[in-house]
Amino acid sequence: MRIKNTIIGVGPLLVVGIAATTAATLLGHYYQVLPTFPTPEALETYPALRTVARVLALIVFIEGITLWSYAVIWGKFTTRFRSGELMDTGAYALVRHPIYSAFFSVCSAALIWPANLWAAAVIALNWAIMTVVLKCTEERWCLERFGESYREYCKKTPRLLPRPRAGRR
Repeated sequence: MRIKNTIIGVGPLLVVGIAATTAATLLGHYYQVLPTFPTPEALETYPALRTVARVLALIVFIEGITLWSYAVIWGKFTTRFRSGELMDTGAYALVRHPIYSAFFSVCSAALIWPANLWAAAVIALNWAIMTVVLKCTEERWCLERFGESYREYCKKTPRLLPRPRAGRR
């Protein structure tokens, strides 16, 4: 099967899948179908736990919005994609998939907000879904299109989660 990539890529399906797992988890938490840990009593006894979760959620949310803006608005994603060049500078020097990474961050922030470790565990599920889907679709397409230069880019740039000083240009 020939891999074809468009400006949209697998994005809509991937985004819908991650949004669905996030929404289902949050609904499960708010309708008390999902177990709560720490317990509501513990959160009342130690309100700092909820505060820490909410501050962390806000930080992750802001990081996601900033990364998306850096990739799409400042990075001129549409223009660069249509030109056919390998995008490996700007946001793409931080992670190979900054737009998906940004969406992952926003969904992760939503899952951290309720201060429920069961909800937060879905972050790992979302990460696994994204990794498998991207590896089997867009990364394969990029390897076909850009060959060795993409392989070298992959060696120094993480897929979704930025590392400190990861290949910045």
